[in-house]
Amino acid sequence: MKTEKQIILFICLLQGVWCKYWPISLPEKIEALNGSCVTINCTFTIDTKYDKDLTDSAAGVWIKDGDEANRVFDSSRPELSFKGELTGKLKDMDCTTIFYGITSNDKGKYKFRIEGNGGLKYTYELKSVSIVVLASPPKPTVQMFKDQMDGKVQKKVLEGSSMCLRCSAKTLCSSSPPTLTWSFTDRLHLNENSRLQLDQQKQTEIISDLNFTATHLQHGVTFICTITYQLQQRITTAQRNITLHVQCKNKSI
Repeated sequence: MKTEKQIILFICLLQGVWCKYWPISLPEKIEALNGSCVTINCTFTIDTKYDKDLTDSAAGVWIKDGDEANRVFDSSRPELSFKGELTGKLKDMDCTTIFYGITSNDKGKYKFRIEGNGGLKYTYELKSVSIVVLASPPKPTVQMFKDQMDGKVQKKVLEGSSMCLRCSAKTLCSSSPPTLTWSFTDRLHLNENSRLQLDQQKQTEIISDLNFTATHLQHGVTFICTITYQLQQRITTAQRNITLHVQCKNKSI
């Protein structure tokens, strides 16, 4: 049975490079929404003797399913099948790449290859990223807190409490992030201090907080959070809801 060291040596020999293993940092799996984009966060290393070959003319290449002939992206050849861009700087050993217009046919495993001047030509064979293509976005997460500063998730609410309903979701495409919206049954009467606040967009998560003071009129009201992706040819949504159970100060409803 071959050891990992033997496998690494064998791969190095296949590439024509007497090398020590060059590490690369890639996510193991990324979810992408059909019709949207996907970002692969990527950093790599090379042997210091090739530093002079890593110039502005170097190219970052992505190979699908281990087939060297199946180059779906090459930063120096925009005519290849994947429309995208290398957002990282190869000179800084940042190979972060964004692909646009992902379809179900694009699911699979992808390996990165660096091609510079001289002898810097290397495929990172031992690590790949799997792209999983989703037909619809995952449902958002909805949680209820006593207030914004309270980290404890609540199940029941005491009338008069300051409440925060938090809806959060992953952003599957950073260049075209989704939106979160709240809706609820028409029985609901929020007080004047209630407000809807959308937190600052992060690269991987979007958050919307609904803040209000609980009253007995809100008992049994269902709050619905909807995530919406505006794609080129369609709009796709997913929902999650939560129902309030409000206790009166003197007795339970």
